[in-house]
Amino acid sequence: MMLAAFGPFSPTAWAQGITGKLTNNAGQPVAFANVLLLSQADSSFLAGATSDASGVFVIASDVTKALLKVSCIGYITHLQQCDTTNMGTIVLAEDSKMLGEVVVKGNASIYQMNAEGLVATVQGSALAKLGTLADVLNQLPFLNVQADAVQVLGRGAPLIYVNGRRLSHQKELAEIKASQVKQVQVILNPGSKYPSNVTSVVRITTIRTQGNGLSGMVQASARVNKSFSHDEYLSLNYRKGGLDIFATMYYTDRKSWEEQSNNLTFTHNSKSYRTQMDGNQTWQRQHAVPSLGVNYVSPNNSLYTGIRYTYSRTIKTPFDQTASHSYFELGKEYHTSSRYLHNSSGGMHNTDAYILKNFKNKWQLEGDITFTRLSLATDLSTTETEGATTTRVSSHTNKRSAMVAEKLTLTKGSAIGKFTFGEEYTYTDNKQHFVPHTDASITHLRPSNNQAQQHAVALFAEYGRAWKHVSLNAGIRYEGVSFDYRLNGTKQTEQSKWHNSLTPTLSLNYTLGKFGATLSFRPTISRPSYQQMRGSMAYNNRYQYEGGNPALLSDHQYDFGLLLRYADLVASVNYIHHSNAVMFCHRLLDDVPVSISSFANAAYQSTKFMLAYTPTFGIWKPTFSAKANLQQLTHNGQSYNAPFLVYAFKNLFSFPHSLSFTLNLAGNSAGNDEFLYYRTDFTASAALTKQLPCGLSFTLGMQDILHTKRERWTMNNNGVASDKWLSPDSRQAYLTIRYDFKPVKSKYRGTGAGASEKGRL
Repeated sequence: MMLAAFGPFSPTAWAQGITGKLTNNAGQPVAFANVLLLSQADSSFLAGATSDASGVFVIASDVTKALLKVSCIGYITHLQQCDTTNMGTIVLAEDSKMLGEVVVKGNASIYQMNAEGLVATVQGSALAKLGTLADVLNQLPFLNVQADAVQVLGRGAPLIYVNGRRLSHQKELAEIKASQVKQVQVILNPGSKYPSNVTSVVRITTIRTQGNGLSGMVQASARVNKSFSHDEYLSLNYRKGGLDIFATMYYTDRKSWEEQSNNLTFTHNSKSYRTQMDGNQTWQRQHAVPSLGVNYVSPNNSLYTGIRYTYSRTIKTPFDQTASHSYFELGKEYHTSSRYLHNSSGGMHNTDAYILKNFKNKWQLEGDITFTRLSLATDLSTTETEGATTTRVSSHTNKRSAMVAEKLTLTKGSAIGKFTFGEEYTYTDNKQHFVPHTDASITHLRPSNNQAQQHAVALFAEYGRAWKHVSLNAGIRYEGVSFDYRLNGTKQTEQSKWHNSLTPTLSLNYTLGKFGATLSFRPTISRPSYQQMRGSMAYNNRYQYEGGNPALLSDHQYDFGLLLRYADLVASVNYIHHSNAVMFCHRLLDDVPVSISSFANAAYQSTKFMLAYTPTFGIWKPTFSAKANLQQLTHNGQSYNAPFLVYAFKNLFSFPHSLSFTLNLAGNSAGNDEFLYYRTDFTASAALTKQLPCGLSFTLGMQDILHTKRERWTMNNNGVASDKWLSPDSRQAYLTIRYDFKPVKSKYRGTGAGASEKGRL
């Protein structure tokens, strides 16, 4: 029945078109190659397609007497007669002239458009001269990378895949050299095979190198601001035939010093209260992430299977703030000094296993299973001194989480399109135990035990097809979630429910020469994190606590989009309706004059305009991108509708001898983003990268050169007005040294299961 919903399903329909598979001399699939069907008479274009990640291509055409032309960067263009609907396996020969340094000439665009989003060809472009994959992503339109965290403009954090495998840790972005990247696909319209809370996906394809034996990479970074920080990364891979044994180790120790000011004003029982805080703070982030795995590929590349274990260790995260407070109430003024301490330690164990099987009849089976266990302990302490009186409030939180997830996907390529079917199941158990300690009587600060158990099942089907100028992607996804929430052993009936959702997705793309247009519709479901739903409160000062909101609901979003592209110019507009967006806010307690920093649901609409211009002028490749957010949000009679603009001007200069220089400017205007009203901000960063033929590379850079980056916002809701001013320790110089020896990429291709639920943990 599912197949019938997408179109005719008969042996005759499946037989139409021309199919085949592309491999290299080693039998590995060649992905994203251009396959053209040309007239025998005059070599004019008849039809075309692009090979998928398995090297399979399908050209929708009734013509069986023609020329077949296959081209791909790094391979010699292949031309042969086409007189059958099944071309079998076509072996492409590597172009030895392309294996060395490529000098880019001309002003050709490196971007293409399809029904899902944009594709950037990195190999052979100026981007290949940068340092790492993170540097490449940071230079692309609509993408921003800070501290190894990737953000898609207007869409938040994406799912990231490398060669079909989902990144287990963002630090993996440092493992891949820019020159090893073949293509980057930014999916702005994710299909139904992705979880319902996913708003964007980044898929990276690397250049597959050959050879047995030991290979690896070692990298070290030093950063200097008002403190000294350092990162180290080691990656090893041993290959024997189809067997890979690989291991990585990442260690980071980052420190910072900041200044901060906060103001809070509210009225409680017709009485006014105000507090002002001025302080400085230091923080440290010390983490270690070892990983170990085994992968096997069959001789004919029809079977991939492997297992990987990753341990993310939070060694310590000490935060130490010293501040002075002024309290104003009932015409009186009080002054105190305080010290606020915060530290977390613990770890997360994650094991992924997968199998990927390609069958001769063009069917592909992919299975993934994931087990995750998290243990994290957090200690908070606030000490206030007023004259000769000292008050101390502390707390300890233990968080224990476990998740088991599996995912099965079945894909079939044919002359009438590509069909994908699958299912996914996730079980989650999250426990949080909060214990406060105080030598004073503080209202509402009580011990709590939270437990949330969730069973989630998903079924999805997706169909995609490309014609000469038009491509289509349509799908549907069902999700059923059984959620059980208990607070101090008592079941919370309002939150403990079974939720059903059926979400269709659709994207339609038209391309003609330099022009392209994409229409899209995608509903998403954003569920609050377990931290946002916690039932405990923590003490900040006598007027302000912070805590979660167990009554939070899931947010259903409906996104209607239009994306236009002409040559190097891309523009888009999206209208998004939120049913219950989860927003940071304040609320007052009824019985005492205390403001709680927490979260609440609110319905609103927003219209987002995005623009990107990516020309090339010789050695200079500038990228300008901007996003304007116009939201229609009214809450408790107050409007939050000031337009908000975010912009970036990225400049890449590519010189001979593998030398590149980047100068990036970024900032935002004043305006509303949900309840917050942000002030203007601006920052400038630069980096110089040099690659040597021996495998050594050096990157010397400076972040926030002018030291202008600030976090400045105000918020006024639920009778509480607050503002924050933070000067981060963001101006820093850094040096990264990297050495690659006998580079051989791991063939591990598991995608992992439970991706969205892992983020909530």
